Amino acid sequence: MNDFIGGRDEMREFKRFAQRRFAKQAPKPDAPPPPAISDTVDVSVFGPQTVRAGDGCLIQVFMHGLEQAAAVAALARETDPASARRGIKTLATEIARGTHVQVIFEGRGLAADQAMQELTWRGEPDACQFTVSTPPDAAGKTFYPHILVLVNSVPVGTVTFALPATAADAPAQSTVIRGDEARRYSYAFLSYSSRDRAEVLKRAQGLKAGRIDFFQDLLSLEPGDQWAPRLYQEIDRCDLFLLFWSSHAKDSPWVMKEVEYALARRKSSAGGIPDITPVIIEGPPPPSPPDSLKDIHFNDALMYVLAAVEAEAQK
Repeated sequence: MNDFIGGRDEMREFKRFAQRRFAKQAPKPDAPPPPAISDTVDVSVFGPQTVRAGDGCLIQVFMHGLEQAAAVAALARETDPASARRGIKTLATEIARGTHVQVIFEGRGLAADQAMQELTWRGEPDACQFTVSTPPDAAGKTFYPHILVLVNSVPVGTVTFALPATAADAPAQSTVIRGDEARRYSYAFLSYSSRDRAEVLKRAQGLKAGRIDFFQDLLSLEPGDQWAPRLYQEIDRCDLFLLFWSSHAKDSPWVMKEVEYALARRKSSAGGIPDITPVIIEGPPPPSPPDSLKDIHFNDALMYVLAAVEAEAQK
């Protein structure tokens, strides 16, 4: 009997020991991830006051915090000692650290060696540099390059600046911070074929992450005559027109009506609003656009780069 009682005592002691031992080794529950840090980011563009015909120049696009403007100017001077600060017109937007940012250079008559570059915002100044060349017959012309900023492949804003071209033998001028027009997109119109709705929904989530509002009812309404007045009102309201381009969109009478209305509005608008950006969801190569849309540059190499970036993001 004593042996039996002693055995029970030993068993209880062993159980307590095991409970203490395994309690120490038991994995602790995962701590909640720290909240993402977001910064209000400026996009400042450095470029020359003028460029000589047939010559090249350097365009620098810096992303930086509001308080980092002086540091950015110093970084620009390290790349180009002749750079000088004249004034800033920038684009401010909230970006979480670790976010991928694409910067696209649309030359509008100028050629860049690499039309799109990508960086990751980490809270410190960072830059994309574009080597830009002008045509030999550019003297006397003024170009209006367009910088498009995308966060996780979603357009969030633009910076546009004037770049006059001088004669080939004109003296070079110093570099200054430029940005004659900058704006952050606030309201988007999504033009698409209903047969592509699943792809559009994916992009719509990116717009929400970029804090860009859009006409959400478009995702549930079937286009039709009864919706025409409302659709046109929404195009009048938007500053960003996203054309989701595919064979289905090309064959859709309503998509064509929407984009042609947007083109007419942009031509009549003093500020060139809305910006019309194709989102290629088929290809490359994308379906060829009709002649009425030839000014949107569907066949630009940039569109192929965008398509590749979006395809990679979906893997």
